[in-house]
Amino acid sequence: MKEILFLPLYIYRTMIIQLSNLLPDVRIFGYGRWFIYKYILRLKIGHKCIFKPGVDIPVDGFRNITIGDVSYINKGVRFDCKEASITIGSRVLVGSFTSFHTGSHAIELDENGLRPFTCKPIVVEDEVWLGANVVVLSGITIGRGAVVAAGSVVTKDIPPNTLMAGVPAKIIRVINISDRVEL
Repeated sequence: MKEILFLPLYIYRTMIIQLSNLLPDVRIFGYGRWFIYKYILRLKIGHKCIFKPGVDIPVDGFRNITIGDVSYINKGVRFDCKEASITIGSRVLVGSFTSFHTGSHAIELDENGLRPFTCKPIVVEDEVWLGANVVVLSGITIGRGAVVAAGSVVTKDIPPNTLMAGVPAKIIRVINISDRVEL
């Protein structure tokens, strides 16, 4: 009976998310999507975030997403977070078609011969840049100021101020303060 009562709310949220993705790919509509996500769907989102079209927010897990101020979520980003949280800091750039997966399966079989499902939170700290098509797996923390190259698969925690690339992602070099550009 409980599921029947929540069905209209589920449909409403699905429609709102799909309609927000129909807004044109113009900067002002990126703020429009932010307004819809923050004030209509009540996501935990900071100020001046921009969302491009096609961001996949799960209807049954959207309460598990927290995004800081002035972050940029590009088109096709996928949040898979039904049972664990995804926390994205402030001034974070998330490239096109990046995906966050909080769920996984254990490698070892349980007593029934199945691989048990596990969920762990993902944390992306402030001033991180994730390139296009990055995959972030469950239980990962990406340190402040880190850069992850396009196409990388993040399987382990990333220390602050490092450049990571590859499948699986490995440290390429440490980013020095002299590498930073003041705007």
